[in-house]
Amino acid sequence: MKTGYINLNIETEELARRLAADGITLLALVRAIDSPERLIASDPRYDWLAKHIEQMDDYDRHEAVLFGFDNITGGLFIDAVHNSHRGQALGGCREDFYPTVETAVRDVLRLSRGMTRKNAISAIWYGGGKGILCRIADRDYADKLLRRAVYQSWGRFVAAQDGYYVTAEDMNNTVEDTGQMLAANRYTACVPRKKGGSGNPSPFTASSVHYAMLAAAQQILQRETLAGLIVNVQGAGNVGLHLIKLLIDDGAKVRAGDVNPKAIERLQKEFPSVEILTPSQIISAEGDIFAPCAKGAILNPETIPLLKIKIVCGAANNMLARKDRDGQALLERGIVDCVDYNCNRGGVINAAQEIDGYLAERVEEKVMQAYEDTQSILYQALIKKVPPHVIADEIADERAMKIHPTKGYIGPEYIKRYLALQQKLAQRAA
Repeated sequence: MKTGYINLNIETEELARRLAADGITLLALVRAIDSPERLIASDPRYDWLAKHIEQMDDYDRHEAVLFGFDNITGGLFIDAVHNSHRGQALGGCREDFYPTVETAVRDVLRLSRGMTRKNAISAIWYGGGKGILCRIADRDYADKLLRRAVYQSWGRFVAAQDGYYVTAEDMNNTVEDTGQMLAANRYTACVPRKKGGSGNPSPFTASSVHYAMLAAAQQILQRETLAGLIVNVQGAGNVGLHLIKLLIDDGAKVRAGDVNPKAIERLQKEFPSVEILTPSQIISAEGDIFAPCAKGAILNPETIPLLKIKIVCGAANNMLARKDRDGQALLERGIVDCVDYNCNRGGVINAAQEIDGYLAERVEEKVMQAYEDTQSILYQALIKKVPPHVIADEIADERAMKIHPTKGYIGPEYIKRYLALQQKLAQRAA
């Protein structure tokens, strides 16, 4: 079957069907060694896809974007490796519904680039990558048998990459799901304790947000503690719930909202003192700190004018829909952004420690560094009169280019392997 050029606005299931029909279980689009702005497909029939992605605004010289499919549901699998100078690309697998290939690719590009910076600023020896598992709209992903099959299928997709990308727990999945990933490959973190892992990383993510929030409150609000401050938490899932507990223990007044009624029910049961707001109300509620702990792109031209707070500090990835534009908008409004990947580093620190040999004490030591880093970033941003993300990006980007002290820079070797496959297929076609 000859696959022709198509627009990225096709449904994700359609691309999965094309890959299946072409007999492709792993399609790699890799950065050209002699031209980092260009992507090359491991199968020449998908050169059109490579050309599409390399022209996207969110393509940032990513080393590779890899595609596969779930033969259980017909869903699309994607992971992206942004930078592997510091070692294997480490980042969670996000399960969500993506209506088109365009929306899926855009998300995985942004998330993987963020992981490069998060891992670098966290001073762990892993590069940046991210995975997404695209849901099929009419499938029941709460079904245990379906989840088991889907996540084992994801595990086989990761295994086929031979360690270039290391997967982990992320939005909409659990350590039970990572346990199924582990059944099919060994490049998995955040697995259940009974299987030798560290379990749910959410408490560590919440802890790093808490340290960053305390640093910001001291520097911006001149408050020694969070006691008495009003914190509006958007998202009461795993991380949000742990953060809310830490805030209540500190004596903060917490308001929270979530689109999931079950999350709100659990929140009210465990923390009855929390004031419940609707998702739209939480954006415009008055307070001291806004803590986004749900999906990204929540800070944009529509929402920023509604904010009535002084500090943004939460667990969500890519809070700024467009970093330069929206970071500047916050600065002009006198709102301090603590920088998402700086705040939410705790989970990936925990994952890295699990892979290397788990010592919870070392995790906590590295998580605590979010406090000092936040103080330094905010101080430099104040002096230079720039949005804090400008300072954080400079620090992270410099660290991201440091090469792993023992493994070296692994990216080129993997890229050469995929290009060799491309040459074989091209010769066979000729």
